[in-house]
Amino acid sequence: LTGPPCIGHRPDRPAPPVSVLILLATPGPNPFHDATLPSRAHPVEKAAGVSGKAAQPVMLLTISFSDAARGGLMGIGISSTGHALPETVRGNDFWSPETVDGWRSMFEMQSDEEFAEIDASHQRQFSEGLRERQELFDPFNGAKERRIADPNTVSSDLEVLAATKAIEAAPKGTGDFDALICSTAVPDKMAVTNASKVHDLLSLPRKCLSFNLDAAANSFLHQLEVSRSLISSGRCRRVLTIQSSLMSRLANIERPWGTWHGDGATAAIVEDV
Repeated sequence: LTGPPCIGHRPDRPAPPVSVLILLATPGPNPFHDATLPSRAHPVEKAAGVSGKAAQPVMLLTISFSDAARGGLMGIGISSTGHALPETVRGNDFWSPETVDGWRSMFEMQSDEEFAEIDASHQRQFSEGLRERQELFDPFNGAKERRIADPNTVSSDLEVLAATKAIEAAPKGTGDFDALICSTAVPDKMAVTNASKVHDLLSLPRKCLSFNLDAAANSFLHQLEVSRSLISSGRCRRVLTIQSSLMSRLANIERPWGTWHGDGATAAIVEDV
């Protein structure tokens, strides 16, 4: 790619990093275009020269060429992982058959309400699908067991244990990190992130940038992308990512969705591999 030199750029020095924004689009209606609002193009669509229903943006991909300024592309990846699971196991037999039957009845009642709203001409077809749904209904969503932390355990305990295992399994085997990124579903404190506490418990160096990045079930993907960006930019060499959940503290075990959650923590080290 070529273009005008950046302000302050000297011709006798290597060119600064370049990033390219790519819009991947497919034909068809744009699900992000609200037909109830006045027609207007999304800023990204304007940049790509499309608008309205002309294209359906499905992914925004940023490619960074900052490694080229450092003498070539690097192989950035996960060098090691670790995990921590509480000892207590809660199997599906924790819930009585009467409770599970009650959940199934609640599901059937909801299905009957959906059936009543279906046009008469389609009720037979819907009824066949409804019977299949009821037969396949599993309030445990395929899970056989989940781990439950004891009352004295906090999420940082599991995070430190998972991180320690990842460090021990890493080729370098040291805690010399330039960044720590935590994703904590249920933090130790409501107003303070776990990253600073884990930083202290692991005795990480003062230079290590520590922060929380929480995006629910997508947190790990966000952590990986931020880690890759930090390393490829030259800001960091090694990044420790940690993910934890103590959702059993919040889940209502008397409701079906209370069976979906367990407790645990994982960790992954991202660096040049």
